[in-house]
Amino acid sequence: MKFHIQIAQVISFAICTFSLILTEHSRNDELKKKNINVTDCLNYLTPKPHFEAPVFSNDTENLSFENCGSWKNEGDNAKAPWRIQLVDTNDTLNNCDGILISDKTIITYWTSTSVFHSFMRGNALRIHGGPCEMSNDTESCFRFYNINRRSDLGLLSGQKVLDVNLINLIGLPFLYVWTITPLKLSDGLTPICLWNEDNSRDEQLQYFAQDEFGSTTSLAIDNKSNYVGAEQCYMEHNMMRIEICEAIRFSICLNVKSDPKLLAPTYLLVQKGSRVYLRGLNTYYSRERQSWIDLLVKMESLIAYSTNLTMTRA
Repeated sequence: MKFHIQIAQVISFAICTFSLILTEHSRNDELKKKNINVTDCLNYLTPKPHFEAPVFSNDTENLSFENCGSWKNEGDNAKAPWRIQLVDTNDTLNNCDGILISDKTIITYWTSTSVFHSFMRGNALRIHGGPCEMSNDTESCFRFYNINRRSDLGLLSGQKVLDVNLINLIGLPFLYVWTITPLKLSDGLTPICLWNEDNSRDEQLQYFAQDEFGSTTSLAIDNKSNYVGAEQCYMEHNMMRIEICEAIRFSICLNVKSDPKLLAPTYLLVQKGSRVYLRGLNTYYSRERQSWIDLLVKMESLIAYSTNLTMTRA
């Protein structure tokens, strides 16, 4: 009888322990769903981590891709040459904007979720980039109409999307890395450079932003960089999802001047010398402040999934 009582006690203890574990997981899930004040984030006012400068090549320019980031930004070349559009062949309304980072790699932001699912179902995607062959050629030109502005991208005929990988951004949806067949590059079709410095002098940089139509604007007030603590970009939220707290430490926050001609600026860019570099992806947008996830945080993952891009030891 005593033996049976002991067995029953063990079973009862195991059930109680299991119930406590489930309760704890349930509490954690509830906490994740709750909104908290930014000042309650564990990372609030915590100094941003230092990120080492990526080394892509051993030459003097240390570029992610040869001749990347070149942009005349005038006349017919005014549209950013790294701008790409992926379009579902079965539904042209299902499309997403992206950026070319090598002759075989395109990255797109979380807005490309529906295109991703379409591709995973087996639908082919058309790739549009560079100038249209003819201004009125609807067969080779893909157009967008928005706020009295037209954006035309040429069809890259014969090009195929081969594969896609997902990178989990901190506190945010995914970054999509697409592998395509090799492109023939030109002045109107050029990859952007990936950032090749550490983050120790971020407050000294001159930033500008680019929206999905390739329009760009300087983000600095009085033509000066106005870099502020990342938590400042989230103060206006008052209450925020707890998982966004982690993103604060890895964000770039700027006080900015508003530009009514620019739509929500997806990409944060830096110009250094004659080259343009991709630095971050938009997380928060208002009239006064904007925040971007610093791509230095995910640079190793981005390079690992990219084709014709490598990182080497310093």
